Amino acid sequence: MHLLIIISLMVTAIWGQTPTGWGRLIYGAYTMDPVVSVITDPPLADVIRSNPCNRGSLDRVYNQFRQLDASLQPLAESDHLNVAICAVDGMYTARVLMGKMVYPYHNTTLLTDANRLVKRVIYDPQYMIQLGHWGREWFMAVPDSHPDYMAVVQRLLPQYPDLFHAVTLRYKRHPWVTQTLFDAKSSYDDPYKHIAIQYTTDSDQQRQFVAHNGLLYAELPIEHRQNAYLAYKAFVQNEAIAPYIPQSVIALFQSNGVLRVPRYMSVVIMAWQGMVRQWTSLWAMLYATITRQSDGQNADLALMMGDDGTMYAHDSDGMTTDHYGASVDDAAKASVIPFYNERTVVTDTAIINAIESRKNRRLMNMWRIARFGDEGHIFVAMFRPNGKDYLGAIIIKQGSRYMLSEYESIFTMDGQSIWRVNDNGTLSARSFQVQQIRKSPKGTWVFDMDWAGEEITNQFQLIDDGGALTKTFTNYYFNQ
Repeated sequence: MHLLIIISLMVTAIWGQTPTGWGRLIYGAYTMDPVVSVITDPPLADVIRSNPCNRGSLDRVYNQFRQLDASLQPLAESDHLNVAICAVDGMYTARVLMGKMVYPYHNTTLLTDANRLVKRVIYDPQYMIQLGHWGREWFMAVPDSHPDYMAVVQRLLPQYPDLFHAVTLRYKRHPWVTQTLFDAKSSYDDPYKHIAIQYTTDSDQQRQFVAHNGLLYAELPIEHRQNAYLAYKAFVQNEAIAPYIPQSVIALFQSNGVLRVPRYMSVVIMAWQGMVRQWTSLWAMLYATITRQSDGQNADLALMMGDDGTMYAHDSDGMTTDHYGASVDDAAKASVIPFYNERTVVTDTAIINAIESRKNRRLMNMWRIARFGDEGHIFVAMFRPNGKDYLGAIIIKQGSRYMLSEYESIFTMDGQSIWRVNDNGTLSARSFQVQQIRKSPKGTWVFDMDWAGEEITNQFQLIDDGGALTKTFTNYYFNQ
């Protein structure tokens, strides 16, 4: 019986998702997503023409929205429709309301005669494309279960690469998205190329990207840098990448000859590794579906894009390296656990599934900031905002065990200071750094961390309290 259930789940996972089977499971409809109704009548142009923007009504709704607890209070459907019309007329306040009030409200309501006209407008792909020409921040509120979600991304992303920030983590990894980012500029090196290699999970793209610029290899996670073929491609393109090639790969080159490895071994090794990854990912997702747990690995490194499209360049501390982030000082500090500091984007579907299932909320971004022990990982995650409500988390994974420390915040009027002053509305990995990991004689884990803001850096501890993370702020200092 159990075998039949597992086989049934496998068939459903591969073929039962619509409309694109396996790809839909990886990128698309998920259990917590709302059902989006795309309505085609009456014609969109007729609706917009017969309902001109009423500035007075827009100002009234925006003033109500500014009240702390008013963002999701039901308004008249005519008010929602007016906001939608004003948004495509270029009104900034209307775009804010679309992302923080109109979409969040209608994402949670069923289709009725009263709201049919509003839903007809806001979920129309042509409407979203028109609105995208004025700004992209509102797109974060559009559920990626929308049947035309990817079609809208394909229309807007080539012209407005900053849309990438508003795309959910699942679709940030889509091969078309990463290829489009890589090709966004014709220059040899630009920020979009760095972002593309961080998020791609396509092996052909990884080879293409490092062959174009070998230095991009350094932004791959350690798991992917173990790939001898990628290391070879990167080294041939730029020898400066040598310090980032793992010792195990260098040993392979030395024992077999650097030119012979890709020619005689890598093709077979790559084919085998690819097949193993496919089966491992499938079983991990099935296991996560049944138990809501996962043992997956993750992927890539983070040059972040802010809400305004600003690129945040990494520094040397943000590079994934093979040295310990903290040293063990002989027996005197036996409780200090060695760890590796890094900043790599999480692209593993099993991990994404596990976190989204636990919070019943889509991820916008997730980075691994440290590794420790045999199976220890520390992540920083930002979930899709729900109206004014923002949610981030520090997640500690040990094997199949996940522990979360959550960080809630509220949208401010300029959207630039959510968790910290001038954080551009993003809880990002660049703000956090692990300072020390300790394990007490009783087996209690303690994680010492820094959280840097523009003006002040806070120091705090996360303590494993029976599977829950207890947060204690211990100190702060002003940044120089």
